[in-house]
Amino acid sequence: MATALVRLIEDQQIVGMFVYKQPEDLFWLVDQITDPFHCEFIDIKYGGLIWGDKSASIISDKFFDIWHNSDDTKAIEALEDEVYDGAQLDEYAFNQVIDSKWTKITKKFVE
Repeated sequence: MATALVRLIEDQQIVGMFVYKQPEDLFWLVDQITDPFHCEFIDIKYGGLIWGDKSASIISDKFFDIWHNSDDTKAIEALEDEVYDGAQLDEYAFNQVIDSKWTKITKKFVE
């Protein structure tokens, strides 16, 4: 399994972090959010995503309760913004981003 950090090519905005087995898996994971052909990625070998001063209890309690028991898409999206606000790469992952060559997601990923 590999872990990829994916960003948009045009403005280098982070799309997400994904765990995948094969390149086509990464393609379809990114496709849930945006057009994979407009993205590039690096594999993170070590490190993670941290919330600094945020408590994980937001995720385990409030988030899952609303997510499982609500059909209100706007409420779920607002809660996701609250949960993921302030997320950042830890020092190990960040150093890999600085030192890595990004790979464009291309058609070969789904062939």
